[in-house]
Amino acid sequence: EDLQDNHQNNSFITKSQLERYLTNTIRELEQERPQEQQQQQQNIWKQRYAELQTQQLWNFFKTKSNKGNHDDADNDKLYKDEFVSILLDTAKSVDVQRIWPLALSMIMVGSTVGVTAPAMPFVVQNLSLTAGEYGMVVSAFALAKMLGNIPFAVLVERHGRKPYLVYSLIVISAGVGCIGLAGGFEELYVCRLLTGLGV
Repeated sequence: EDLQDNHQNNSFITKSQLERYLTNTIRELEQERPQEQQQQQQNIWKQRYAELQTQQLWNFFKTKSNKGNHDDADNDKLYKDEFVSILLDTAKSVDVQRIWPLALSMIMVGSTVGVTAPAMPFVVQNLSLTAGEYGMVVSAFALAKMLGNIPFAVLVERHGRKPYLVYSLIVISAGVGCIGLAGGFEELYVCRLLTGLGV
């Protein structure tokens, strides 16, 4: 609604309208889920998040804008025909240079996790582990993934996704590779924890 509203002739979108739209969208998503009363600090973080996302989107649209020589007065406005055109062009375009490495890394991660699952009973048998130890080895992966999700999500938001995509592949490679070198329960358990943290 905010993006459709206009001060005069409905021919442009302002930065403040984009920010109001993102803020309202966040509030609508929160209202769909029953939650306890929001604290003031959480509201500050949400507002800050909306401002940062608005600035990123605004910079993107202004960079892609065909009208590169905007006056200072028009710096906080973007004509709607430009907005729609940039949005459609971006949605239709495929950045192959970025997609293929990401797709390949996700395939590698999925295959490493999937390949070790059928082999795990043989590894456990060779190490003569008990049923309880086997259960702990299997659950170590999920435990590490669960405990690592929140802190790693914070680090990714702070430093960006690219370095952690590389780091995670290194950790997964180390964890899966060391499974074959494990000589007992403790070593196998640590290897599974490493793999879970990497994923």
